[in-house]
Parts: sequence; C-alpha cells; structure tokens
Amino acid sequence: MFKKRRKKPPKKLKKPKGATWIFFSYSTKDNKEFHIRQLAKALEKFDEFDQVLTWEEKTEDNIIEYKDYYIENADALVLFCSKNSKISEAVQNEWLSAEAKGIPIISVFKDKNRVPALLRARIGVNFTKNPLSNTIVKLHENILRKIAN
Repeated sequence: MFKKRRKKPPKKLKKPKGATWIFFSYSTKDNKEFHIRQLAKALEKFDEFDQVLTWEEKTEDNIIEYKDYYIENADALVLFCSKNSKISEAVQNEWLSAEAKGIPIISVFKDKNRVPALLRARIGVNFTKNPLSNTIVKLHENILRKIAN
C-alpha cells in the first residue's frame, strides 16, 4: 500500500519591515495583452517597490493561501480590467478582498467600461503599449499617490 505524500506548504516570502509590495490581479488569459511580466519587472526596478506579486511566478503555491497571505500584506493592488477579468471569479475575489481590507486599488484598462462600477470613479491608468513606458510611468505615479495616503 502506498501512502499519499503530502505536499509541503508553500514557502511564503516574509515581508521585511518597511518593504512595499504590489499585488497584480489579472486574468491569466490577459497575460500577453497587458504585458504582465514586463510591467512587473519594470515596477520592481523602482526603488519604492520591493516586490511585485503575480500568481504565475509562484505556481507551486496553493492559490487560496497565496491570495490570502499576499493580498493581506500588499500595500496596493493593481487590477487589470478586461472582458476576461470581468468574468473571472478569482479576479473578482482578489479586488473585493483588497477593498474589504482597505488596500488601495489601481485599475489598469483599455476600455473604462471594463472597470468594475465601484472603482470607476477612482483614478486608474489607461493602458497603452506604444510606448509601454507611458503606462509604466503612469502606474508608478498612481501607486505612489495611493500608498502615500
């Protein structure tokens, strides 16, 4: 008889005191459309941000534990709004959790109608890929403005 091996619990990054973490909430179907990896790497180059958390970089983690721990410890949540994210239960749970915990939410969109109604009145970033640097600068500025409050 074989014993089922228990998967080890995920190793969580311990948030250093004073560190700033940004959580990216997006539908995995939108990874390429919004250049998720490129944006995460670009934001991590700024001195103000220590970690940009994306699900795909941590595929060995349990998704529920991952979300609970990292959203709880995030200083801001960046919500990528699209047709896919609007119907994604996971994305909806992420931004609603952040909202309930008082974590600032910055929406990134190509079409403002894809931004959840509760968040439309807040400052967001209109995504442009030509050049992507415009989106990076606007996102950086908006995150700093939100976490400073």
